[in-house]
Amino acid sequence: MDDVTAARIARAYGLGEVRGHPRAVPGAFSHRVWRLTTAKGRWAVKVFDRSVDHARSPRWPEMMDEAVAIEIAAGRAGLTLPRPVFTGGAAIAEIDGLCVRVHEWAEGAPVPQATRDPLLASRIGVHLATLHRLPLACDPDAAPMVATHDDAHLAALAGRARGRSWAGLMPDARRAWRVVRELAAERATVNRPVIATHRDLGPKNALTAAGGFPVIVDWDVAGPWTADEELAAACLEWSGVKAGEPGRAAARALLEAYAAAGGKGRVSGAETLAAWLVKHANWTEMHLRHALDEHAARRDLAEEAVPGLLGDLVRYAQGVERWAGWLGV
Repeated sequence: MDDVTAARIARAYGLGEVRGHPRAVPGAFSHRVWRLTTAKGRWAVKVFDRSVDHARSPRWPEMMDEAVAIEIAAGRAGLTLPRPVFTGGAAIAEIDGLCVRVHEWAEGAPVPQATRDPLLASRIGVHLATLHRLPLACDPDAAPMVATHDDAHLAALAGRARGRSWAGLMPDARRAWRVVRELAAERATVNRPVIATHRDLGPKNALTAAGGFPVIVDWDVAGPWTADEELAAACLEWSGVKAGEPGRAAARALLEAYAAAGGKGRVSGAETLAAWLVKHANWTEMHLRHALDEHAARRDLAEEAVPGLLGDLVRYAQGVERWAGWLGV
C-alpha cells in the first residue's frame, strides 16, 4: 500500500492525518493487513484478495454484512475483539481499486499454530460458549455446503501437475480426499441446529493480550454453522493439530471450560469433523488450481503452500477417526 492510498483510506474512515508509512503485517493467510498510524491512533487496514474462492461468491457483500453484524454482537456479549471502524455506515469500502476494511489496532502477540496450552484453550472454550449463545437469527440454507471435489477433478489436476516437485504427493492426497467425501456423505444425513458464529476460530485468528487472555480477530467469514462442528474444530486447532498430533490436555481443557460456561455443542463422532476437513480439502484444491494457473495472481504463494497443504490433508484424513474418538469421550 502506498502513502497516497493510505491517506485516502484515512480520510474515508475518519482516522486523522497519517503519520509515517503504512507497514505490512506478516502472517495473513487470505488477505493483506497493513498497520496505519494516524493522529488519532493505530489501525489495522485489511485489503481483500478477491481471487480467493469465498470472496468471489456473488453473495460476498451480503455475507460481509452478516459477518459484521455477528462481530458487533460478539463484542457486545463480552468477547474481546478489535473495534470495527465504519465509513458512511459501511464496514467495507472501495478505495483506489482496493476493497478494504478498518479496525482499531489490537495489542497482542500472535498465537503459534503449534499451541497446546491448556489455559489458553480453556479461555477459548469460554469465549466459544459465549459466542454460541448469541441471540442472532440466521438462515440455515446459507450455511456452507459440506462437499468437496470428486476424484475425476483431482485426477485432472494430478495430470496437469506432472513434473512439479509435489506431484508425487497427489496419489496419497487423492486417497485422503476419498475419506473426506465419505465423511461429508455421512454428515449430510445428520440434522443440527444452525447458529450465527465466527466459523474460523483457530490460533491464526487470535492474539494473546496482557495476562495471556485471547483477543479474537478476523470475523470476515462469520456466519451460519453448528455449535457441534465449531466446537470440534476448535478443539483440534487449539491443541496443535496444524503442527502435528493434537495434545489431549489442551483439547480436554477447552471442552471442559466450554461445557462449564454453558456451551451446548457436543462432539458425537468423526462426521462432526467433516466440515472442518472439507474446509481444508477445498482450501488445498484452490491452491492446486492457482499453482497450476500461470495467470493466477496467487500462483507463487500457492506453489509454495501446496506441499504442506497436501501433507496436512493426508495426516488429517488418517487421524480424524482417532481424534473424534477421544474428543467424544
